[in-house]
Amino acid sequence: MTKDSGGTALRLRGDSAALERTAEECAMKTNLVLGAAGFIGSELVRQLLVSTEEVLVAVDRSRAVEMAALPEYSAHAERLTLLAASLDDADELARVFAAHEYEVVIHCAESDPTLSEPQQVWRTLQVLEAVTAYWRELPAWKQGAFRLLQVTDAGSSSAVCAQLARSYAQAHGVPTLLVSTTTAYGPHQAPNALVPQVVADALIGRKILVDHQGEQVSAWLHVSDVCRGLLCVLDAGEPGRSYHLSGEFERSEMEVVTSVCRALDELELGLRQRPTSQLIRYASAPSPRAQLAPLSHGTPVRELGWRPAVDFESGIRHTVRWYLDRPHWRADYFAARQSAPKSAPPAGQSPSERFFLSPSRPAEIEGVVFESLDKQIDGRGWQAPVFADSSPAANDSAWRLSASETRPGITRGPIEERDRASYLGFTGPGEFRLYLWDCRIDSPTFGARYSTVVGESNPLSVTIPAGVVYAYRNIGDQSGLVFTLGPRSGSSPTAALETASSML
Repeated sequence: MTKDSGGTALRLRGDSAALERTAEECAMKTNLVLGAAGFIGSELVRQLLVSTEEVLVAVDRSRAVEMAALPEYSAHAERLTLLAASLDDADELARVFAAHEYEVVIHCAESDPTLSEPQQVWRTLQVLEAVTAYWRELPAWKQGAFRLLQVTDAGSSSAVCAQLARSYAQAHGVPTLLVSTTTAYGPHQAPNALVPQVVADALIGRKILVDHQGEQVSAWLHVSDVCRGLLCVLDAGEPGRSYHLSGEFERSEMEVVTSVCRALDELELGLRQRPTSQLIRYASAPSPRAQLAPLSHGTPVRELGWRPAVDFESGIRHTVRWYLDRPHWRADYFAARQSAPKSAPPAGQSPSERFFLSPSRPAEIEGVVFESLDKQIDGRGWQAPVFADSSPAANDSAWRLSASETRPGITRGPIEERDRASYLGFTGPGEFRLYLWDCRIDSPTFGARYSTVVGESNPLSVTIPAGVVYAYRNIGDQSGLVFTLGPRSGSSPTAALETASSML
C-alpha cells in the first residue's frame, strides 16, 4: 500500500505495471449472475453467499420477488440484490448493466424446456452483446480484471451457445472462461428431470420409463460439486480457455434409475410397489432427455485442483430424501404431464402462495369439509366445540388433539398426511390464510388449489383428506392459535415437511 497527498490508502493489483486504485473502489467485488433461478444458477448463488463476502446481483426473468422472500437469500439482503429482467430483452439487460458496476458476470445458459433451441441461442446472443457493450465502457485497468464465466449444460443448444461465446471472446477480447458441465442432479431440479421424475412415478406405482434400453452413459455430478467446480474455474482458470466439468461417477440411465429405486425402497414406507425396480419399463420412443449429450471438449477442471466431494450413491440418497419431503414437487410434475396451465406468481406473492394459490376460480377439493365454529361467550371468555362426537376421528384412540401458537408472518407447512385425514380448528385469536392443494393423482379434483381466510373473523374446523397438501400462514398482527387432530404415532416420513420458506 502507498498513500497519496491526501492520505488515501491505495491498493496495487497485479505486477508493478498495474494501475493503482482507491480503497473504496477495491473494497468489494460485485458478481452478476444471469439465470440465477435455474437449477445450477440457484445453487451457485447459494454457494457464493456462503463462501464469499462479495456483493452479488442475481437476475432472473420471473422469480426475483419470490427468491427474495426465502431466508437463504433474505438473510444476505445487505450483499444480495435480486433483479427481475428478461435475458432476451436488450433494453432490460442494458438497465441491469447500468444499475451496478461488475467485475464478474456469470451466465448460466442452462437448457430451458419452455424455450425452443433458436430462442435459447437468441438469449445467449443478447447476453453476449450486453456484456461486450458493458466491458468496452470500462477503464483499461478494469477491463483486464473483468471476467465472464459462460456455463453450458447438456442441452441441445449448448454447442451453439458455447461457440457463440467463444467467437465473441476472440472477436472483442472480453476475458471469458467457458465451462461445459456434465449431467447434474440434486435438489431443486425441474420436476421433469430424470431423478425427480422417477421419484414421482414410483410413489404412485406408475411405470418408470427408461430410454434406449438404459445404455446411454454419462458422468453424473451432484449440483453442489458442479458449482464448486465453476467457482474453481473462476478463481484459477485462464481467460480464453474452455474447460470441461466432469467426474468419475459414470452411470448408464438404467443404473441411475436403479439407484433411485433402491433409495426409495429404503427411505419411503408408503410405496405402492416394492421393490420399485419392478416398475421399470423400456420406452417405445426416446424422450427429449435422450437427445442430450454433455459437451466434453476443453481442459478438465481437475487440472485446476477441483475434485468432486459427493459420491454418487450418497448423493442420490440425499436427493431422493429431498424430493420425498416436498410433495409439491411431484404435484408440479404431474401437472406438467397433464399440461395444466401455470402462471407466474404476482409481485409480492409469498413462496407458499406460489405453490398453493392459483388465479383461477376457487376450486372445491373432493373430501375437504368446512364447518363453522359456534363460540359461546360469557364473562370468563369463550369456548367452542372444535371436534364434536360425530367427527370421523372422535372415537379413534390413535389420534390426539394438539394446539399450536403461530407468530405473525409465519407459515406452517406444506404438510401432507399420506394415510389419514387431518382435522384443523381455527378458533382465534389470530387470522390465517389456509392453503389447500389436491395432490391425489386419482382424485376427481386432482391439481385443484384453494385458499381462504380462517380464524377469529371466520372460525372454522376443516377436515383435510389424506393426500391433500395444506399450509397456513398467520396474516394478522398477533400470535394465532390452531388446534390439530392428527395421528398419535406421528406422520409418515414424508408427511412432516419443512416450512414453505425453504421450498425452493
